[in-house]
Formats: sequence, C-alpha cells, structure tokens
Amino acid sequence: MIQREQETYGYEPFTRHAFYQEVNRTLVQRTIEALKPPPDRDTTIVDLGCGTGAVTEMVVEALSARDVQASIVAVDPAAEQLASARSRLAGSPTDIRFVQGDASALSSLTGKADVLILSNAIHLVHDKDSTIGQIAAAVAPGGLFAFNSAFFSGAYVDGTENFYRLWTIRAMRWLRAERPEVRLARDAKAMAMQWLTPGDYEAHLERNGFEVVSRTLDEALMTLESFQDIGHYWLFIEGALPGAPLDAGAEALHHGVAEIFEQQGLTGVPRNWLQVVARRATP
Repeated sequence: MIQREQETYGYEPFTRHAFYQEVNRTLVQRTIEALKPPPDRDTTIVDLGCGTGAVTEMVVEALSARDVQASIVAVDPAAEQLASARSRLAGSPTDIRFVQGDASALSSLTGKADVLILSNAIHLVHDKDSTIGQIAAAVAPGGLFAFNSAFFSGAYVDGTENFYRLWTIRAMRWLRAERPEVRLARDAKAMAMQWLTPGDYEAHLERNGFEVVSRTLDEALMTLESFQDIGHYWLFIEGALPGAPLDAGAEALHHGVAEIFEQQGLTGVPRNWLQVVARRATP
C-alpha cells in the first residue's frame, strides 16, 4: 500500500518542467567539461539514481557534443524506473548498462567510475558522510562526483522566504476547513526538509577525499504548476505537512499555493539550485 501511494504521489511530474531540465543539463555539461579521460582505459560514467533516464540522456548528449567516448552505467534501486530508462535510451549511440542497486554496493556494481552523477537526490540521503565515502570508493582517483539539490540551506532566494511560510499557513488553513479530522505531527520532519548548507556539503566532500572544482547557486524561476507538482510529491508532503494523509496534504498544498499566486499576482518564484562538481584526490 505504501509503495502504491508513493507511486501515485511521485516525483516524475516535477521533472518535466523546463527549468528543472535546464539546471540538470547545466550540471552535466559542467561535469563533462571538467572530465579528464583516463589515458589507459575507457571512460566510465555512472548515473546514480538514474530514474527514468532523463539525466542519462543529457550525459549522452554532452558526450556527443564534446566528442568524448565513454560507457555509461545507469543505476537505480527500482526495476520499473530502470525499465523506463532502458526504453527511453533504446538506440543510444553510447554504450549504456542498466543496473539495479544503490550506493551501498556501488564499486561491485559499476567498477571504478571516472564520473559519478547524483542529481536532485543527495538531500534524501540519511547518512551523507557514509554515502559520500561509498561514492569516493567507487570513483577513480582524479575522477569526478557531481550532484545538485534544491533542498538545502540557501535554496530560498532573498526576499522569497515569506512565500514559503505563507504556503504552509494557507495549506494548514485549508486542512482545518476541509479536512478537520487531520492532525499534524508537530515533531516530525522528513529527511528532505533537514537541510545542509553548501559549506556542510563541502566539508563532507573534503573529509572523503574530494576537492570542489565548482560550487554554484543557479537560480531557476518556478511556476505555479511546478509548485503544485512538487506539492504532490509524497516526500515533500511529509516534510511540509507531517502526519497528513497524502491525499489531504497534496490537495492542501495545491490550493494553498494557488491562492498565494492569485492574491499576489505572481507568475513565478525564483529558487536556488546548489550545483557541485568535485574531484577525487590522486595519490
């Protein structure tokens, strides 16, 4: 039942927005530009948490644009996501291997990677130091680890903090009016809402043998529809309205953000994406 609900309240609709694709494409391009292909073997690129293959497809495009020869290993814990990625990338000019798994067994699944990309997921990792350590073990010396996130301390562009506060208030007001039986769990906080600073991430990287090549905040303009899509994502609902049933939470967030956009005459709200490329130290 839980898995079915998570599929119903999934992340995929949010990934279809143009700004979301653009921030990922920017990360991929920066990463491939920083790549130093190994002189003695083929280049291997790992897309960890590849989902339906959208970022994997961007990697293929970036490799082609720079005329870089490489093989890709697309890794995801969900078999159905891998099936979608395999279908999406059928006929790709790049050699792609699809592997079911996660960071806990990366080295055995992928071998040494020259690039490892983890897009829009690092904020979901519970033990970031351990996971980055596992990633370091899977990345060859001199190889790259790239990741991004819109859920970190600094994601709110200056002047937009009140928008998010109002969104929660309006959603809670809707719940009280339309679903009075719902009781929120005040002490609960989903992992996606436990945010690190960019400096925290850099410290984790340095402890695990990485040196930051680039660290930027890339601003994206989010539309009403994109806020409604992220507000329909189960993990966002759990973070914003802990304890609310997913159906009630999704509807409350949908109505709450629509009300703010209408009352304030908004066409979009800017948000920062943290984009990081780091290189593993060489002996």
